[in-house]
Amino acid sequence: MTTPIALLAPQDNDDLLAIMEMTRNEIEKMRLYPDAEKRKEQLELDLEEDREVMARLERERGPDVDRDHEQEDEHER
Repeated sequence: MTTPIALLAPQDNDDLLAIMEMTRNEIEKMRLYPDAEKRKEQLELDLEEDREVMARLERERGPDVDRDHEQEDEHER
């Protein structure tokens, strides 16, 4: 069973995005196996929780953190 995001306490947005991507991948796997409907539903709930946590983290950090991160990304390119 997948560990809910709230229990993993991501350190930053990159951690959270990685966890969300893993959850999306698990959901996609479950779509290939229709007999696993309960697990699929749980993973979709986990993904929704991931989104809520990410939104909360973004509110707590404020817009300046995101701009700095984007500038670093552009600089690295």
